[in-house]
Amino acid sequence: RMGEAATELWNVPKFIVSFGMILILLEDESLAAQAARDREHALNRQVERFAEITSQLLHAVDVPPFCEKIANVITEEGNFHRVAVLLADGNHRLQLAGHSGLRSEALGHAQLAAPQLTAEQIAQACASSIPIGRSSRVVPSGNGVSGCLVRSERVYAPHPKWQRSDVILVPFQSHQGIQIGCFLLDDPKDPDRIIPEELTKIELLAADLAVAID
Repeated sequence: RMGEAATELWNVPKFIVSFGMILILLEDESLAAQAARDREHALNRQVERFAEITSQLLHAVDVPPFCEKIANVITEEGNFHRVAVLLADGNHRLQLAGHSGLRSEALGHAQLAAPQLTAEQIAQACASSIPIGRSSRVVPSGNGVSGCLVRSERVYAPHPKWQRSDVILVPFQSHQGIQIGCFLLDDPKDPDRIIPEELTKIELLAADLAVAID
């Protein structure tokens, strides 16, 4: 009987370790479930805010002044810290119509650089860059359009989906197939979220904006 008691005593640490592992697993599952709920809530909020923008666009809002609000909503609800909205003028030159997250130096650079670009260069950038969504493209450094945004000071660890000099371009295309502007997205909050599913909502917003411009 003393031998049985000794064996049971010997097994106590094993039971404690097993119980501790179960608690850790339960805690991990709880954290994962909470993260999923938070992500779902964020996605729902993003859909609501983007739907609000679309509704206002369809009510014949004056588009150029409205671009500032669009840029702010994208940075508040989307995956990018910096957004520039470029629109083509009557001479097919690009103008900075809205922005969010750009510091004074970057803003000044974008305001000067945009008019040096043409709507045709958006089409060229789309044709020569890496597709990441239905219309979104990853535009590397050195491309004229990506050069509208000066390189950010944010530091990123090596990542297969993002390099610090990259810019995401989402074009606005008229019903005639002409490029009439674009979103430039930079500084992702989470490089893992640079995926087609994440960009689809911004692409739809770009399509609605193109309709409003038309």
